[in-house]
Amino acid sequence: MFMYQLEVGCAIHCMSHYFNLLDDTHRMHHQNTHKFIKSFPNGEVLSQQMVGIIHTCEQAHDKEPDNCWRILRIAECFKKECQAQGIAPTMELLMAEFIMETDV
Repeated sequence: MFMYQLEVGCAIHCMSHYFNLLDDTHRMHHQNTHKFIKSFPNGEVLSQQMVGIIHTCEQAHDKEPDNCWRILRIAECFKKECQAQGIAPTMELLMAEFIMETDV
């Protein structure tokens, strides 16, 4: 389980880097993250709130020296906070969007 979790954190780190969501210190690039979120449905409305959540989660886990572990912890924090605020998509919605994207 330990290695799987680390690999998930590294995968998130890699994807974040690919989409230019990280700066040179491996922390969130706020401007690029805003643009990325705004590219999704409701992104214009959710961008400020989601970047704020990510920033708060980043600060809570800033002492973690390993980038993969830190990003995994930030992702877990982000997921929990989005669920708590009622802005997390349902599994049904995620699956429907995934199917629509792969059906093209």
